[in-house]
Amino acid sequence: MMRLRLPPPSAPTVVTLGATNVSTSSATLNGTVNPGRLSTTVRFQYGTSTSYGSTITAAQSPVTGSVNVSVSAGLTGLSPNTLYHYRVVATNSAGTRNGADQTFKPGSDDVTGPAITNLAAASPNVGDNITVTATITDPQGLAAVDLHYARGGSASYSQVNMLSLGANTHSGTIPGSAVTATGVACFITAEDNLGNVSRSDTASIQVGFPSGTLTTSIPGGAFRDGFPKDKWRLISIPGNIADTTVNSIIRAELNSTPSDETWKIFRFTGPEPDDYVAASSFISGESYFLKQVVEEAVHFTLGAGRSVDLTGFTWTIPSHRWHFISSPYPFPVTVAADQGTFIGPYTYGEFGAEGQEGWSMAQVQTTFQPWGGYIIYNNTYQPQALEIKPPGLAKAILPKGTDKPIDGWLLHLTAEGAHYFDAGNTVGRIQGAAEGLDDHDHPEPPYLDGYVSLAMERPDWSPNAGLSRFTSDVRTLDETNGVWDLDLRTRRESGPVAITYEIQGEVPPGSQVVLLDLVRRRAYDLTAGELPEAITNYSEQLPRRLKVIAGTPDYVQATIEEALAQLPEEFALSQNYPNPFNPSTTIEYALPKPARVSLRVYNLLGREIAVLVNDWQDMGYYEIVWQGRDRAGRSVASGVYFAVLQADGHMLTRKMLLLR
Repeated sequence: MMRLRLPPPSAPTVVTLGATNVSTSSATLNGTVNPGRLSTTVRFQYGTSTSYGSTITAAQSPVTGSVNVSVSAGLTGLSPNTLYHYRVVATNSAGTRNGADQTFKPGSDDVTGPAITNLAAASPNVGDNITVTATITDPQGLAAVDLHYARGGSASYSQVNMLSLGANTHSGTIPGSAVTATGVACFITAEDNLGNVSRSDTASIQVGFPSGTLTTSIPGGAFRDGFPKDKWRLISIPGNIADTTVNSIIRAELNSTPSDETWKIFRFTGPEPDDYVAASSFISGESYFLKQVVEEAVHFTLGAGRSVDLTGFTWTIPSHRWHFISSPYPFPVTVAADQGTFIGPYTYGEFGAEGQEGWSMAQVQTTFQPWGGYIIYNNTYQPQALEIKPPGLAKAILPKGTDKPIDGWLLHLTAEGAHYFDAGNTVGRIQGAAEGLDDHDHPEPPYLDGYVSLAMERPDWSPNAGLSRFTSDVRTLDETNGVWDLDLRTRRESGPVAITYEIQGEVPPGSQVVLLDLVRRRAYDLTAGELPEAITNYSEQLPRRLKVIAGTPDYVQATIEEALAQLPEEFALSQNYPNPFNPSTTIEYALPKPARVSLRVYNLLGREIAVLVNDWQDMGYYEIVWQGRDRAGRSVASGVYFAVLQADGHMLTRKMLLLR
């Protein structure tokens, strides 16, 4: 019969484990002990060095057996932020064994970093060293104080140690190589002897610069290749300039007074889209429309001034108004405009597919360039603040991309001529939109001089006084059928105007979206991919009428037929009635398209008796009453007269008989 032989009793084996439950004044010491089959006492030695000096018995002591036993002891009354050493010590009749040394550090009740106050610096000029001082205090004493600095436009900070001048005052120096016309941003970090760190707010040091420092050729500027000739562009000035008059900046460079043959600059005052006045001075943070025909690419130079506060710049945008804005900084700045609150910002330039002029309505601008200009619209019922901050201080960008998935459908329309274009026009239905005015509906931006504009008249949307033309009208998804009336307007455009489109989202199954050209009397099925024919016959005086019709095929077809039934198919002049007449008669005529209309009365000798109409008129049916009087208002004699209608190359005549 075999018997299991157990190993003989032995000295204990021990392992010191990490401390737990460490607080500002207490901790739990841990370890394991194998008693070696003998009764074993266990204690922990601890102290502020490896000499220890204090002992505490483990809560589990004595221990017995031949397997590892977890042991621990709780300490109280410890000094915060003091490094303690400890180890396990186990003793039985076969010997004493010591575990390896371990350490821990109780926390501190003081978790507050140094107080940093009275940060101050002199007002330097470009290239000057800048001495920065601050008052820094902490009851635990200071371990380190550093000054961090960056030139305006940079997010990369350098640092230097700050020296104690006594009386809690510290000083550091920013080298002149970092002091430029862009300004200097700085902050201070301080660490106390317990490891607590504080950081001051970022301070802006405004730097003076001489005349000629800031020009349109600065890096990142909107016109670094020069301001173009014979182009309307938005312009602004960076920096705090002593002399901001237009004469000192524009006239001085172009060496001429403003006129159609030299240069013109306008400030938008709103709210009407044509509320422009001649600008006499530049205001920091605003932008202006400028056109010059003097030089191919002119560079403008600013006088002396100081840099702008680098902690940020804020506009207050009035409710439901377009506002012309710009960055006051001489370096590019990120812009974060919440598209639930604002529309834009946009800028003006060559944004068409083939370089046509227009607003960047299909592309929200997220960076402001120095010397550039932008427009933004406050789409709420209260004034709203918009803030920009230089690099290193900027907020996250909040664009509203058109590629965002939507619940519903949107039709994006673009009108492109040979010289001008208009993008960002939107109709449709999506979840969350209203049938009337809401923040999905955007007004048409103001234009100056030439343009191609596709927009919708909404005079009943009363909060937008002076802004009755809208570039988008997005409606509720609760409805299926609907009509959007669009007007195509042009000025100084000579080429054909193409209407292109993109459908975003999903048109409901069984529904159609068509574009109806009322002049051509033709409907284009956009859901089937039909491309509308370019528009060549248009006038500046009256808009070209278009309709977007969406819904079931039956609704779409009935709406098309109803719309066309209300319009004449050809030019017509009806016989007057009554005829013969005395003293007055009614003359009716029809225009199938907008036209310059002349309706005159002649006698049998071919002499002009009266001018009844001499103006541009939209398509439609018209009637006018002739009172039997000549141009001087005198009654004419009985006899035969002729009503002659001339419009769009057509001439129609009707004979009338006046019997008194």
